[in-house]
This record gives sequence, structure tokens and C-alpha cells, in this order.
Amino acid sequence: MPPTTAGHQTTLSYLWEKDADDNPDFLATVMEDSDHKPFGANARLTTRSGANNAVRTFDPGSREASEAIEQEFTGSWTVEFELTNPWFLQGVLGHEVTDDGGAAATTYNFDGNVPYPFRIYTGNRATGNEEILKGAVASSFSVSISTAGNAVCSLDGAYADSIVSSGGVTTQPDRTNRPLTYASASVQREGELFSLTQNAQISIENNVDMIQELGSRVATAYSPKARVVNLQYDKIVQNSDELNRFYGGGNSPQSTVENETEVVLTFDNGLSGSDQRLIKWTLKDTLSTSYDRTGIGDPQSDLEESLQDIVPSVSATAIVSESIR
Repeated sequence: MPPTTAGHQTTLSYLWEKDADDNPDFLATVMEDSDHKPFGANARLTTRSGANNAVRTFDPGSREASEAIEQEFTGSWTVEFELTNPWFLQGVLGHEVTDDGGAAATTYNFDGNVPYPFRIYTGNRATGNEEILKGAVASSFSVSISTAGNAVCSLDGAYADSIVSSGGVTTQPDRTNRPLTYASASVQREGELFSLTQNAQISIENNVDMIQELGSRVATAYSPKARVVNLQYDKIVQNSDELNRFYGGGNSPQSTVENETEVVLTFDNGLSGSDQRLIKWTLKDTLSTSYDRTGIGDPQSDLEESLQDIVPSVSATAIVSESIR
């Protein structure tokens, strides 16, 4: 009996589904992208599921189903990884504008309206088989950071189709960048640094629907609906500023809460020139929706405040020396 297969024998990468003009091309018949990309460090495909959504049919005279009939094919996936590169953001926020930052580094703005579809490649070196999840779209994304840790990202969504190939396994693409850590992270509001921040998390829900049509069991299009963005962060209490902001700018709940401010979560490796690596999320017009305080009366705990903001608008920016992938 051959040895069992294990996770270290697998590979994981992705390609964009786009046309020759760099526009999204769902279930592309010709793959313009051939540059396999890693998601990040410690990448794991933690969910990979498919369903035939079968139904039973019954006939008079019997308690038992006469047959089972397949319906639409649906698939879901989740990838978790540590933040090293910004390219996956094209699948979350889209990509519209590129600004030349000079010879050493380039600024990329991920602020498009339509998230790009992609294909997830997962190979098994033990068997020589590779599964390709086609028409993958990111329904939700989160990035989180806490003290004494690396930035952790989670992507999950749906895929339209799948194929298993026995023609060999794609080489695992190199990851040349170190994970970005809590020491490279900062949170700012209106340009002022939040001191003693313990953790922060941004979550983005793209609310993408897979579109079915007559004549096909697999989805043939995708439709992003309302984008919903939230921010949560914890910090050690230093004054009453955050509580007053939650109240609406006073020392008690105000008739309106109009604290529409800009919050920026930045990861910056602190280097310059071709070694610079900066990835940041800009959250516009944020409004404090909940406030919690812990540690009151506990001599063994710090006094911490936990804040949650509703975020109407989000964009991301990366400054790196690499060409966009």
C-alpha cells in the first residue's frame, strides 16, 4: 500500500481570468494570465467544497423516491494566509489606477468597482493530479493584526466550475517577501496615530451572486451587490476621546452622530527604494457604531476599549518595486 498523502505534498496558486485588455473575463476561454501567484505566507485552502444540489423525485404508489436528479453545480472556497503581497486585492476591490512612483517603486491603487475573477490551482504531487477551480470570486475578505503577530488575511467565496487534470502539477510559485508583522502596522484617524492599539480588523463583504441561466448547470456570470465594510479595533484607554466620538462629539449621546472621519490601516516594512513594501487600506467617512470597555475593576487587566465602525467606502494602495501581477 502506498503512503497516504499529506498537505505538504500539495500546491496552491492562482491566475486571473481577464481578457487581452486587462478587463475581467469570467470563465475565460483563453487564459491571458500565465503568471501563477502565491496568496501569501502560510497559505491554506481551508475550505474547498462542491455540491450537485440533487433533489428526489417521487411517483404515486411509493414512499421511496424513484430517482435523484442533479440541479445546479455550486462550489465554495476559503483561503487563509499571512500578508506578504498586494496582488490578491484585485480580486477584492478591483484595480483601476496605476501611478508611477519613480524608478525604485510603483504605487498601485485598488479602487475599482468590480472584483476580478480568478482560477485557483491546487495540485497533489503524490498523485500528479491538479484541480482547477474556475470562475472563483471573492465574496468576503478580512485582514487582521494583533500585537506580537503577523497580519492574517482570509478570503472566501464561490467558484463556478472545476476540472481535474492528470497532466502534471503546476510548480509552486516562489514567495520572495516576508510576512508583514504587527511591528509594521499602524492605525491613523485623520492623520493622527492611534497609540496603544492592540489589534485591528477590516472586513469587506462583496455580496457576490453567482448567476445561473437556462442550458447550463454551472454559473455563467457573477454579480457583485452592495459592498459592506466594517472596522473593529481595540486599544488601551488613555482618555475619553473614543467614548466622546461614539456619543457623537459630546460627553453624552448627542441627537446626531456625524463623526464621519477617515481611518487608515497601514503595513509598512520601513525600508526605502526597491526594498519598500507598503500596503494600506483607506476607510472613508467612518462612523462609530458600538463601544465597549473591559477591565473595569480588574487589577490584573489593562483598561481597554473596543470600537466598531461602519465604513461607507474603502480603497487600498500598495507601494512595491514589482510589476503588477
